[in-house]
Formats: sequence, structure tokens, C-alpha cells
Amino acid sequence: MTIEKTIGKQMAVSRPFPTSAAARYDRALRRSQALHPLPDEVAQPLPTSCWPQENVTLLEKYREWLVAGGASDAVINQHRIPVAGHFLGLALKPVTQICLETASARTRQYIQAKQQGEMWQRNCDHSLRWFRTFLAQEPGLARWDKPKTYGDEDRYKAGLPHWLLKMLTKQLHLRQGNWRKTRQGCQIADISSHFFAADMAGCLRPK
Repeated sequence: MTIEKTIGKQMAVSRPFPTSAAARYDRALRRSQALHPLPDEVAQPLPTSCWPQENVTLLEKYREWLVAGGASDAVINQHRIPVAGHFLGLALKPVTQICLETASARTRQYIQAKQQGEMWQRNCDHSLRWFRTFLAQEPGLARWDKPKTYGDEDRYKAGLPHWLLKMLTKQLHLRQGNWRKTRQGCQIADISSHFFAADMAGCLRPK
């Protein structure tokens, strides 16, 4: 069932959870960092104690929205809340001040740097789309700001070698002509995050 069909069938339902959405995310974050640690140079999300209070409230509201849409506890706890928490834990700004394209790209970069398998990454991408859909419906939060020319290169420069940035710029030049203007921001973020993840894995480094 598509996201749109599910949203269309939402009902005013609720069910109890033993912990808050924030506590659930903090637990998932601690477990993830313990089982799959990343190098210090990789930007990592912070726990909810470091977030603006309105973002903690938003995460709880997101869980209620998922429940109303019929999502199971397992899906909410294992997929939807962790990815939404990564998004907010990497941004660390009130959600009304977040450039949502930038925050989405950072979330993808973090997910891909974890290298937990193709199926896991697909599930995370799907959960990120759900959170983006939720944010798009929230009044005043649909700020899908476009990056600057060729994906705001400064956003991806930190820690990346010059030869990789050169390759990325070339790829953006070659591909951008086939993109609709309304999709350029998303396409640039997607390609940039793929190059970042590949470099983190050592797949693109010269032999």
C-alpha cells in the first residue's frame, strides 16, 4: 500500500507505549552506537537531551501519526522512530529552522556510513520518506530548500579528498541536464550522499 493510500485511510486511533518516543529513540541510538560504531570524523546524531524541546514534542507527534496510519509497534520502534530521530539528532535546530533537504542528505549519509546491508538501507530510506511526508503535512514545516549551485559543495567538502570532489562535480554537470528543475535539489543530495558513502567505504579511493 502506498503512503498516500495509507494516509487517506487514517483514523483517530491511539495505543499506549511503555516509553516516550524520545526514550525509545535514545535506546535505539545507544544500541546502534554500541553495535556499529563509526569513526569520529563521521557526523553522528545526538540523543534527545540535546534537542530543542519542540523537536522532542514533534517526535512524539510523529509516533501518534504513525499509529493513526496503522503502523505496527515493531515497524514504529525498529524503523520509523530511529530514522526520524537520526534526522532530528543530526540537525539539532528547531525543526522550523531546518533546511529539510540538507537534513535529509545528512541523514542518508549517516545511514550509508553504517554499512549494515542493502535491505537495512532500503528500510531506512523508506522510513525517511515517511518522515518527510509527515513533515510536509505539518503547518510551517514544508521547507524543502534547494541547495546552492551543484548541491552546495561546501556542505560535502569536509573530510573529502580533492579528487573526489572533482569527480562529484563532473558527475553533477553530466547528469543535471536530464533533471526537472523541481527535482534538482533532491537529485543533487542523493548523488552527493552516494559518493560520500562510497568514499567512506573506501570504494572510490585510488589504488
